[in-house]
Amino acid sequence: MKRRMICSAVAICLACSSAAAGEEVGVRVLIEADAFTITERDLFMYLKPKKNEQTGALDWGSRERVREGLQQLYALNVLRIDAEAAKTLSAEEQAWIARHEVSMSLVRQYLSDQVKREAAEIDFERLAKEYYIANKDEFMIPERRTLRALLIRTDCRSPEEAVAIATELTTDVITEDEFEAIIREHTEDAVAAQSGGLMPKVVKGNTVLEFEEAAFSLKNPGDISGPVVSEFGAHVVQLVSILPSSQQEFAAVRNRIISRLEAEEQDKILATLRMEARERRPDGLVLNMEALEDLVLSTDSVIEELN
Repeated sequence: MKRRMICSAVAICLACSSAAAGEEVGVRVLIEADAFTITERDLFMYLKPKKNEQTGALDWGSRERVREGLQQLYALNVLRIDAEAAKTLSAEEQAWIARHEVSMSLVRQYLSDQVKREAAEIDFERLAKEYYIANKDEFMIPERRTLRALLIRTDCRSPEEAVAIATELTTDVITEDEFEAIIREHTEDAVAAQSGGLMPKVVKGNTVLEFEEAAFSLKNPGDISGPVVSEFGAHVVQLVSILPSSQQEFAAVRNRIISRLEAEEQDKILATLRMEARERRPDGLVLNMEALEDLVLSTDSVIEELN
C-alpha cells in the first residue's frame, strides 16, 4: 500500500507539471531504497516522453501511464534483488548479456529508423490504387440475405419427428407476419423466440451447410423452404430480403490496403537490410576456418548420436 501511495504521488506530480522549455531531465531521486534508487532520468528512459515542439516541455502522458511506469521500474528493482540473491546468473553471463543487449537494442532502433526512412519514400497511395484495380474481386461485398428461421430440435426427438412438427406448423403459412408469429410461439431457439427468428444479412459460409442450401435456394422475398435437418435440428427458412453483391469503392478500402502494403514493404526492407548485413565483409574480417570446421564437425557428431 505504501509503495502504491508513493508511486501515485510521484505520478501525479509529474503528470501535473511539465519540464520548462529547454530544460533537461535531471537525476532527481523519485524512489530510494538501500539497494536501489529510481531517478527521474530512469523514468524518462523507460517511458520515452515526447517533447512539445512549440514549448519544449516534456509530455509524460497520463497520470496512469507515469504511475504504471514507476510501478514497473519498482517491481523490476525488487525482483532484481531476489534474482541476485538466488544467483540466477553468473557474473560472466551478466557481462555477456549487458554487452549484447546494448548491441541488440542499438540494432533494433537502427533497423526501425532505416525501415521508416526507406518506407517514407514509397508512394503507397499509387500502390494502393494499383492493387485495388488489379484485385477488385477481393473487395466485393457478397450477397447478403435477411431470413427468418424456425428451429425444432432433434436432441430430444428423432429427425423424422422434428420434420413432422415443422411441417405441421408451416403447412398453412403464407405471410411473413404469420411465420414470425409461429416462430415466436413454437421455435426451440430461445434467441429466435425473442427476435421472431430474424437473421439479418446472412452470407454464404456463415451457417451450417444444410441451412445455407435451403436459405440460398429461395428466389423471392416471402418464399419459405421445406424443413431441412442439420446437426441442430429441423429448420424452416423464409427469405425476407436480398442485398445483391456489390463492389466496394476505393475510398472505403484505401486505408486497409495501405496498411497492408506498408507492413509488407517494411518486412521486405527489413529482410533486405539483414541479408545485406550477412553478405557484407567489414575491414579486418578474419574467419578462423579451423575452429569453424571443428565446431561443425562436433555439432554433426552430436546430432548423429541423438539420431
